Amino acid sequence: MSLEYETRQQNSALATLKQRAAPPTLTDQKPNVLYTMPVQTVERLEEVLQQTLALQKTIQASMAALATKESLEPLATAEQLHQWLEQTQALNQKTHRAMGEILSEMREEHKRDGRQRDEFTRELSEIRTTFQKDTQEAIASLRRWIPFIVMSSAAAAVPVCILMWQMLT
Repeated sequence: MSLEYETRQQNSALATLKQRAAPPTLTDQKPNVLYTMPVQTVERLEEVLQQTLALQKTIQASMAALATKESLEPLATAEQLHQWLEQTQALNQKTHRAMGEILSEMREEHKRDGRQRDEFTRELSEIRTTFQKDTQEAIASLRRWIPFIVMSSAAAAVPVCILMWQMLT
């Protein structure tokens, strides 16, 4: 019964992952590697797991038949074991190929993310350089205008002070 509950719980988690529209934001992420994988990768993993579970159920059902007296004939038992081994070997090869493809896709995605991060860093560096240049130019311009601003302020302040002095006296 607990295996059935765990399977339902895993299927609901996979269904939730499939329904997401985009990768989760940092605040939405849960500490689960499935949340960081593309939906196609999760679906392929799910497919491999379902095939493994189907083979396991087939073997369990066949084992129940082996437990009867009629099925204890050596040829039938050897034939069934041979079929199981062939199915298991085929599934293992398929799983190995699928896992290799998934790993390759994950490596490619990691490279792509690295390139995007490098491009973003380069753009930020260019923006920073431009900002520094513009700031230095603005400061230099302000330094050139400081004497004029001070003289203009003084020139404007003198008549105002004279007018105020005349009004007070």
